[in-house]
Amino acid sequence: LTDPRVAAQAPPFDRPQLYSETQVFEGNEYGTGTAGVSGAVPEIIANSPPLVLQAGASDWFKLGVGSAAPNATAMIMLGGAPSGGPTIWVTSLFATLVAPPTNPQGIATIQQPVTLTTAMIGIPFFAQWFVDDNGTASFSDAARITPF
Repeated sequence: LTDPRVAAQAPPFDRPQLYSETQVFEGNEYGTGTAGVSGAVPEIIANSPPLVLQAGASDWFKLGVGSAAPNATAMIMLGGAPSGGPTIWVTSLFATLVAPPTNPQGIATIQQPVTLTTAMIGIPFFAQWFVDDNGTASFSDAARITPF
């Protein structure tokens, strides 16, 4: 324990840096949400980036929305590029996925099976929630998602 390499975390006492240590919480989010008739402004929850795993491991990732209208229909828009807003923050859409309705607290999560390949590592895509707020559209902020 008196070896200076221990305090400096130098080899052979070093360790790999965890992915979570390289990311700022909510640092991948951008834009602003838009309220519907209820006044609720949806907030994207995208702090669980998709991990490209080894064969036989799970192949899904999840995205959530909070602060949305309660018991509302929601869907996630996935695109290949960011947009400049002011309402739609995702462009080059390649998928829109219907999620379960928001719960009474305005929260919903979608867990989507995706066949992640090593070719996807480091290639970002972009996501934003659309929520039907009593017949009016409300949108969340957006997030840049980069598989690792």
